[in-house]
Amino acid sequence: MDINHLLAFVRQELKEVLKISSLEDLDLSSLEEGQAELIKGKLLRIDHAARKVRNYLQGGVANSEVPLFSGSKSLLTYFENEYQPRADVIRNIAIFGDAKGVTLEDLLAESGLTLGELSGSSKKSTPILDAFDLATERLEDLLDYDPPEHLEYMADEELVALKELVSAKFFEPDEWHANMKELKPVVSSRRSDMLPYHVRVRIKEIYRSFIFGNWQSVAAMSRGVVEYALIDRAGSLGYEAYENDRSGKGRPKSLRYLIGHAGEILPHVATDMDAIREYGNEVMHPEKTKKMRTLPLSRKQAIDCIDRVKRVLEAVYS
Repeated sequence: MDINHLLAFVRQELKEVLKISSLEDLDLSSLEEGQAELIKGKLLRIDHAARKVRNYLQGGVANSEVPLFSGSKSLLTYFENEYQPRADVIRNIAIFGDAKGVTLEDLLAESGLTLGELSGSSKKSTPILDAFDLATERLEDLLDYDPPEHLEYMADEELVALKELVSAKFFEPDEWHANMKELKPVVSSRRSDMLPYHVRVRIKEIYRSFIFGNWQSVAAMSRGVVEYALIDRAGSLGYEAYENDRSGKGRPKSLRYLIGHAGEILPHVATDMDAIREYGNEVMHPEKTKKMRTLPLSRKQAIDCIDRVKRVLEAVYS
């Protein structure tokens, strides 16, 4: 199935299930066997299809040059608003028979353990970084004792460089992966090559900046891509983007002006455009009255900024 068929399948099956039950308090053991099997089968199929959708969307961020989703916006909206809030409940009912399911605490309690006793450490888990460390150690052993033919070219300098990179303070692959999973592609009926080059480049760099934890860069570039998009689409949206300076040369009007006029035509994203402008201004033009010791943008604000950029670009380039 392509992505639209998967999304349509999830919507159809979920609507049929919701006609029978709201799911939140459902317990399959309280139903007749035939009805319980019917609902369980539908929920298993929904969960299976939804996993494919999530993998597709995450792959669009991880593997695409431009994080763009060109499928049905209405189907994706239903998936995000109706399926995703119920995802855990659907999986619990399908696997365990009720909405609560089985938690890790439940499993540990059966063995007389608690989550605190099991963890034994407050150290943050870093399985991806640990894998890099282990692979680096294994590679060093191979090169010292029995180097494979395809690695004989590797000199000591390359191994030293690899170890320096993996042990560097900024090398945080677990954080990068967690950040990547937060991102969703921009939704547009256009193919990526139909978007202006400057927009494509900026979207790519905004997403990569978030993945690598560069919150301030997210804000600055988000302001830039919105300004470019409002200038680029001024003719289609029905306002003038340029004015003449004293020498008679054309120059773009202020972003405040562009947002004001675009907001009249696209009122549903007017507050988003204003917020993006404010985020960018705080990073690029900090006010003297504000405390400079506090960074102007957090991770939470950075993802909020990206969500707003998505909505603006989706509206402007629908």
